[in-house]
Amino acid sequence: MLFAGAVVLAWLLPALALAIAAVNLVGLVTYTTFFKGLPGAGNALVAYLVGSTFLFGAAAVGDPLAGGVLAVLAALSTFTREVVKDVEDVAGDREEGLRTLPVVIGERRALVLGTVLLVVAVLASPVPYLFGTFGVWYLVVVVPADAVMLAAAYRSFDDPEAGQQLLKAGTFVAAAAFVVGRLAGP
Repeated sequence: MLFAGAVVLAWLLPALALAIAAVNLVGLVTYTTFFKGLPGAGNALVAYLVGSTFLFGAAAVGDPLAGGVLAVLAALSTFTREVVKDVEDVAGDREEGLRTLPVVIGERRALVLGTVLLVVAVLASPVPYLFGTFGVWYLVVVVPADAVMLAAAYRSFDDPEAGQQLLKAGTFVAAAAFVVGRLAGP
């Protein structure tokens, strides 16, 4: 009944929101079969899917560009988390014959790539404030989130499991920054 209700309500959404949902559905269905074992492609798909929640939300309310920066920030940090998770799982992935990024280019190089992308996200994190999307309270919350995520990337080189846990915590704080930024206004 809930699914039927959701389908009916979906017809009220703008076409762009429906298109994003359709692309995401294809990505979700094809992830394991086509993307999971391709070096970096699975990571990029998961990163896009997480970031696209902001694109979908913005498109659903008729302002498709509003979620762009948040989508990029979420996608970059998610890519890093996915790489760290792959490093954590590298033994099992090798055993399964999966060609994940750390298996193909090496664990250290994969972590360096993830860290570089995370640094880009951290450097870009003030953009919603600078563009007037969010006010100073966003910065008050996002700066500690950035610090936790940078610490997580650093920690991942020695202990991917601990780095993964810190990245999750940093992501949670970053999500709180988005909410605080929206509620507090510009």
